[in-house]
Amino acid sequence: MESRKRQSHEWVAVAAREFTKMIRHLGLRSINHAANELGINYRTLKKLDDRHPDPTLTLEMVMSIWHALEVFAVIIQSSERPAEVSRMLSDSLMQISRSYSLNPRLQDAVEAIGSDRVGTKTGDR
Repeated sequence: MESRKRQSHEWVAVAAREFTKMIRHLGLRSINHAANELGINYRTLKKLDDRHPDPTLTLEMVMSIWHALEVFAVIIQSSERPAEVSRMLSDSLMQISRSYSLNPRLQDAVEAIGSDRVGTKTGDR
């Protein structure tokens, strides 16, 4: 159970690392600067501090923050390379998504399917 709890919060650390990488790429000097430019509450963005990620952050909030990053990068900042920034944002969301734990029942089902496939020979079907 402890392993699952720890694993369920790993995605927040991944999101915090990706957030730090994105704000630096966009020229935002700090979480405070990002909060001012994105119009998002500082305390909410502070949950993505890569030194102390806060597990109370929700995936929905991360999606909202990434949307604000994209708007900032493409529209407000008038990025010279909006496709590159959009790709970076998509890649970082994919990293977060891959680290996000499923509901324990779904995770158990996925693991069971995986172990069934490992033990099944193609001729057994």
